[in-house]
Amino acid sequence: MSSTKNRILQAARAVLITQGSGGFSMRKVAAEAAMALGNVQYHYKTKADLLSGLMLWYVAENRRALVQAMNEVGAGKEGLRAFIHFVLTDEEDGDEIKLTLAIVACAEEEALTHQFAAFYEEFYALLANFLGRIAGKPVESTGIQTGASVLLTIINGYGMVSQQLGINTAVMADELSVMIWDKVSIAD
Repeated sequence: MSSTKNRILQAARAVLITQGSGGFSMRKVAAEAAMALGNVQYHYKTKADLLSGLMLWYVAENRRALVQAMNEVGAGKEGLRAFIHFVLTDEEDGDEIKLTLAIVACAEEEALTHQFAAFYEEFYALLANFLGRIAGKPVESTGIQTGASVLLTIINGYGMVSQQLGINTAVMADELSVMIWDKVSIAD
């Protein structure tokens, strides 16, 4: 990705975080990026194009971080706990929550809706493959599929809930790893 496109996407991210979907505009992104509106429009013709580019970038960044975390943890219950702790800690980031909510609010565009659906399908597959690897079981097994479903559901909403309720991430990671390990380690 060119440095100009990256600068535009970083600016779009900042505008969405600080002003939400209602305050998002190409002009504000251009001002945040300290460039002319025409430069932004050269790379992203419309607001929908910019949001789509931001979504692709956001998904790629999240995927990269998840795969890195999955590759760094060991096998077994401790590997699962370490991964869950990493993900839950990442989900607590207030700016990321604001960005996610703003992107979702803008997702009325059909292309963004499809990008979100593709992201969750890929995220589910990554989780299932990860759980299968650390448990030494086939991805198709019922326990792995159930564990991936539970983990995806919990991760998806954890950030918003944890900030509101002041949930202890370490305790939650411990509890979730026990619950999910019980699912993935059962005999099929």
